Amino acid sequence: MSKNRHKNQFKEALDAKREALASAAKQPKPEPEWEPEIPELRAEVLADRLEEREAELAKEQERRRAAERKVREFSNPRRTLGDLIHENKRNRRAPWK
Repeated sequence: MSKNRHKNQFKEALDAKREALASAAKQPKPEPEWEPEIPELRAEVLADRLEEREAELAKEQERRRAAERKVREFSNPRRTLGDLIHENKRNRRAPWK
């Protein structure tokens, strides 16, 4: 008995779903609220993205240059640990002093 009741419930749910889908398909589609994309706007967006990427690339290149300078500084055999400590103190000093 319980099995038949579950089968009937499942069939009813399936029929209700089919009916809802069929009625939704018959209704006219609403007009989209957005306007179609204008080519000029797309070009502006692409230009903005290009500028952002170029700025990010410039930052990354500067980071790499700074890292390469650090590597060159530390690989210089003439510099001692004392030189590095003195330079570090000078870099940490307040700019107004």
